[in-house]
Amino acid sequence: MDAKEKYVQILENFNSSLDYNPISSDAICLYHTIVYMFYKQNWVKTIKISNNVLIAKTGLTLSSLQRKRNELQQKRLHYIFKRK
Repeated sequence: MDAKEKYVQILENFNSSLDYNPISSDAICLYHTIVYMFYKQNWVKTIKISNNVLIAKTGLTLSSLQRKRNELQQKRLHYIFKRK
């Protein structure tokens, strides 16, 4: 499976899971942004994304970003967030 096919498959699975595991639209936006950044980095195991980058790409405030990150973690949609 190439990188683009993996990207599409992950998003299809995620979007299908929203039927039985709903999350807020802001959390969906954050998830899509993070998955896209993994895709652009050719699916490395982990990436570091600063809060400022996520804020710029999603339009979320810092406090909202932190709440949505926690929401994704509570729904078991884990990604590594490194703080600087």
